[in-house]
Amino acid sequence: GQGGRSSTDHGGNVEIAGGYSRTARGGSFWLRTGYGAATSSGLIDISTANAGAGPGGVSGEISIYTGTTSLGNSGFIALTTGEATKGKGGYIHILVGEGDKSIGGEVAVVAGKTTDTYTGGLIRMITGYSLPTSSGSFTIDTSDYDSK
Repeated sequence: GQGGRSSTDHGGNVEIAGGYSRTARGGSFWLRTGYGAATSSGLIDISTANAGAGPGGVSGEISIYTGTTSLGNSGFIALTTGEATKGKGGYIHILVGEGDKSIGGEVAVVAGKTTDTYTGGLIRMITGYSLPTSSGSFTIDTSDYDSK
């Protein structure tokens, strides 16, 4: 479906939500592509529309988050590609778009904090391994201007 249109106010919203439960787990929501028996499975594209021409407009926001809890652990978010048989493993790419005013975009990875007597959260990056050779390389680089 599509949300309503407006020429003077915000456009209409579309909400898809799982069901409520008072005594057990709430309802789930799945978004899954179709199976391609001969080639690839389908594509899921989540994007915002371009910003309008007015001043101060931004091209939208995509938020992925879990809810809070009053007793127990917070949620879990995983970005995982599938395994490949007779092929190369998957690819996860995080890229901030290019701008032409002010400073460049930002990527922040922030571990969780605690008010308990334990240590703060952990950030861990691990390269892949190879049984016949060595593990993958790990590099952190800065960009230099390239006039080409």
